[in-house]
Amino acid sequence: MSGDINTLIGDITPLYNQYKQDKNITGKEALKIMWEIGEILQIYIKKNDIAPHNLYRQVYGLSEGTSNTSRKSWITREFQGRCFRIRNFFKYEDIESLFPTLKSFTLFRESMPFLCNEKYLLKGQEREELLENLNSNKSNKEILKYINNLQNKKIDKKNPRTQRLNDLDKPKEIFIEFYKYIHESLQDEIDKLKQNLHDKNISNEFLKNTAYNLNALTADNLRFKEYEIPSKIDDELWKNFNECIQSFTGDKDKKRIRRFRRVIPIERMVMLADMLNEIADKNKP
Repeated sequence: MSGDINTLIGDITPLYNQYKQDKNITGKEALKIMWEIGEILQIYIKKNDIAPHNLYRQVYGLSEGTSNTSRKSWITREFQGRCFRIRNFFKYEDIESLFPTLKSFTLFRESMPFLCNEKYLLKGQEREELLENLNSNKSNKEILKYINNLQNKKIDKKNPRTQRLNDLDKPKEIFIEFYKYIHESLQDEIDKLKQNLHDKNISNEFLKNTAYNLNALTADNLRFKEYEIPSKIDDELWKNFNECIQSFTGDKDKKRIRRFRRVIPIERMVMLADMLNEIADKNKP
């Protein structure tokens, strides 16, 4: 494999298309495909001595900087990063043994902090219980409820350092309300979801822009994408949330953004961005 980004994209694209286009793909099959993509990324990163996040931006294009601004592929940075994490936390053969009857990748994605993040990694009986639920015959809704309870218990612990955080009560409230709304929207049938977005005048471009800027909140070295909130959007919650995000984009001092990351865990921001991108994918004609 050469150092050419277009060659790398060509190697990944068939697997990515298989992942996206197979409507009946199981969670286990999706994980195997993503592991293979992660392996391709790993080989390229090692051979070309490039930082993973730098590579993700080059593969997708539309980077935060002033150069490399055109789209090179539909393979988002978030998706590449997820594939790379799966590759580095699991052996290929582990997927068959650990997730033999995983029905939906969404269930795994929601569980990733507990499986692929050293800060929240579950061990022993807690890990076994999570795996048992992921592979169970319960409905997706029941399993998601179990995972959400874990998230509330393990990720959303209150930070004792409350100095100067009171001014973020409103953004926090808006974020939580919007997160719950988006999470519930993903449970809708696809036709109902599309109609809901149509009724509110929410475009795919707007979904992607919102996800992009939400991801930019997670690190100081990422730039925001400038965009206007269309006046035709007929939903107060969407407007409030994006106005909240825009209030951070105008901050030259990063201190307020860093305080917001103490109020809302980065994992939650990434999860919400992932859900917005997933909705955009489902909303394609």
